[in-house]
Amino acid sequence: MKKVRKVLAGLLTIPFLLLPAGSSSAAAGSTASQAASSVVEKQKAYFKSFQGEVKEVQSCSGNDCPQTVLVEDKEGRQVNFIVSNDTYRLNDAEIKKGTTITGFYDANVPVIMIYPPQYNAEVIVAGAGKHNIKVDLFDDSLVSGDNLLKLNISDDTKIVLEDGTAFKGELGNQRLVVLYGRSTKSIPAQTTPVEIIVLFEQAERPGV
Repeated sequence: MKKVRKVLAGLLTIPFLLLPAGSSSAAAGSTASQAASSVVEKQKAYFKSFQGEVKEVQSCSGNDCPQTVLVEDKEGRQVNFIVSNDTYRLNDAEIKKGTTITGFYDANVPVIMIYPPQYNAEVIVAGAGKHNIKVDLFDDSLVSGDNLLKLNISDDTKIVLEDGTAFKGELGNQRLVVLYGRSTKSIPAQTTPVEIIVLFEQAERPGV
C-alpha cells in the first residue's frame, strides 16, 4: 500500500514538472534577458560622442557666455553642442564653420526632447589627428566603462591635467581623455597610451 501511495505521489508531481514548452522558454528567456541587461548596465560608457561638420556657431556677449555649435554628420543628423569655459578642447581645438569636430558628452545626463538634440560638450576634438581617442570613466583596473579598452601605463606615457600640469595621482576612477595608437584585438582591447589627460571635476576647476 505504501508503494502505491509513493507511485501516486510521484504521478501527481508530473504536471507541475512538465510545463508547456512556451512557458518554460519564456521564463528562461526572461531570466537570460535580465542577466544580459544586468551585464550591459555594468558596462555602460560614461561618455557618448557625435562627430560631424560645424554648420553654425552662435555666440553671445560676455566672457562666461557659452557657444551653441550646430554639428551635422554625413547622414544629415544634427546636434547642438553647448561649449562653455568648462569644455575641454583638445589641443585648444578651434571651432568654426566647416571644421569637423567630435563632441563628447555625459551619457547619464537627461536630455530635453527637442530636435536637434542639445548636449553640454565635456570634450571637443577638432580634425582627424594621428591618434585614436577614447574618453571615458576608467575603473581601478584602468578599464573603460564600456569594457572596450584597458590601459597599460608605461614610463613614456604622458599624464597631465587639463591645464597641462603633470598629474601624479591615481588614474583609477577618473574621467580620462586617452590618446593611443595600436591596441590588441582582445576584449577589452589593451593599449599603452601615448598621452592621458585627466579631466577636472567641477569643484577642481580653476576659479570655481
